[in-house]
Amino acid sequence: MARPTKAGLDYFPFDVDFNVNEKTEAIMGEFGAKGVLTTIFIFSAIYKRGYFLEWTPLIKNSLVNRIDGVNSKLVEQVVNRLVGYGTFDEELSNSAKVLTSSRIQTTYLEATKRRKAPRPTLYWLVDEIETEINVVINPQSKGNKNKLNQSNKDLNLIKGGCVNDPIPMVKLT
Repeated sequence: MARPTKAGLDYFPFDVDFNVNEKTEAIMGEFGAKGVLTTIFIFSAIYKRGYFLEWTPLIKNSLVNRIDGVNSKLVEQVVNRLVGYGTFDEELSNSAKVLTSSRIQTTYLEATKRRKAPRPTLYWLVDEIETEINVVINPQSKGNKNKLNQSNKDLNLIKGGCVNDPIPMVKLT
């Protein structure tokens, strides 16, 4: 039975300067630590599902339940600010209620470049030229060479000679 294809990521890269990023500082100044934690939870939800998050009341309430002391209004305000700051694509957020960005999608592509699944297209923002990834996946060719060498040795033995014959063959009478 084949393994099911994975849509999201198990983990995502987290910038070490996240805490001094101007957008993070603006969220921290307006909403405090709860706003920053909400931002991190939103990114986790996005990458867990792949490269976008359909912003529904169910998702919003799920986040509210996970973060102690956060209400639905605060989560909605944080999302609106992040859209306003350009963290998420404004057009997709307003039209389709989807949270994503070209940076999120580029990060997702980089993390999944060795997967054999087709490239994503739904809510895709990144140009193909930007996303060309040259990944060399080397097949395990060492085993094939050994099998080839072994078959050559077998052929030599069948023909009557040894591969490294130290003593010439002498006919016994």
